[in-house]
Amino acid sequence: MKNAIYFVCSVFTICLAFSCTKDLEDVYRGDYTTEDFNTLSSFVNLPSNVIDYNEKPGTGLFETSTVHNNEQVTLGRVLFYDKALSTAGEISCASCHHQELAFADDVAFSEGVRGEVTLRNSIALGQFSSFASEYDGTASFNNPSPLFWDGRASSVHDQLLETMSNPIEMDIDIDELASRLQGQEHYNVLFKRAYGTEEVDNSRILQALESFMNTMEGSNSTFDQGLVEQGDIFGDFNNFNASENRGKEIFFDSSCGSCHSGGSEAIFTDPGFGNKFANNGLELVYQDGGQGVHTNLQSDMGKFKIPQLRNIAQTGPYMHDGRFETLEEVVDFYSTDIADHPNLDQRLFASINSGTPKKFNFSAQEKVDLVNFLKTMSDDFLLTDSRWSDPF
Repeated sequence: MKNAIYFVCSVFTICLAFSCTKDLEDVYRGDYTTEDFNTLSSFVNLPSNVIDYNEKPGTGLFETSTVHNNEQVTLGRVLFYDKALSTAGEISCASCHHQELAFADDVAFSEGVRGEVTLRNSIALGQFSSFASEYDGTASFNNPSPLFWDGRASSVHDQLLETMSNPIEMDIDIDELASRLQGQEHYNVLFKRAYGTEEVDNSRILQALESFMNTMEGSNSTFDQGLVEQGDIFGDFNNFNASENRGKEIFFDSSCGSCHSGGSEAIFTDPGFGNKFANNGLELVYQDGGQGVHTNLQSDMGKFKIPQLRNIAQTGPYMHDGRFETLEEVVDFYSTDIADHPNLDQRLFASINSGTPKKFNFSAQEKVDLVNFLKTMSDDFLLTDSRWSDPF
């Protein structure tokens, strides 16, 4: 385990050094013209200068080589919050992905068009140290991660298309959407600034949305600050209280760390470099087969994407079906209730090749300490800064 963590920390250094060489020339284009700004102000609340998404406070631990095109990001931000992206104009991407909730939802199943609810819990877009690293493969030693709980989409492009066309979620044809946006005054300005012409087409819509999502990073948490100061993930952090330090020790001394212990640039995700799905023994008979529904393999039944733990305190309810309202309930489950499913991930066995589920049997104080440690993962900057807020 320690070797894996030390490897991750070494990647931090490599990526930080590489990111310092980023050439930002021509990425930040400055202020809007008075005419353009007046047009935009009639529809959206944007600052007079184009926000530079390449400049942000943080520890620098997880910076990547990604250079953001600020004009495309700004367009993507407006699109992300625009309810015109749904068939009846009542649902936006942000309807199920709220900034203050790390771009998750606070209900088990989100409401889509016509009041119907989704079949799975909304995955938090802000659960990553870097969304771009996770899904674009921009991080060293990393390949793009599959999307959705069952991994059925291989790219953000495919995920966006499926979400928009889903009859429960947004139920809109991408060609219809392009026609709907074409000619709107504020989009004339935004598309021309981002792409050189006012033309609205499918690829531009999808690229702009992905550009906005790629700016979501969560690497300025209390944990990140402690790791920078301490330099050793296993030692006590000076900025932690006693309970948080005990919780960190419990986390890494138990099997919590076997599924959430690092990988490329994103600490607190699966370390297997590709093994990003697991059956965690939620039940013996799954009503939702997860990855197995997508692959049609019995060995994948009950496997779901292993979430990262960034901003975990903000993203409840938890699991693919939102069955646990609180982190305390999640810890209780892992303490005593892991089911003996045939596909149970071996990292949750009581011992290697034992075939029986582990029972952590955390004490009441250990449960408190674990939850307190998990709360140190929150990055308030991502949750509150206006650059990711609703411009309407």
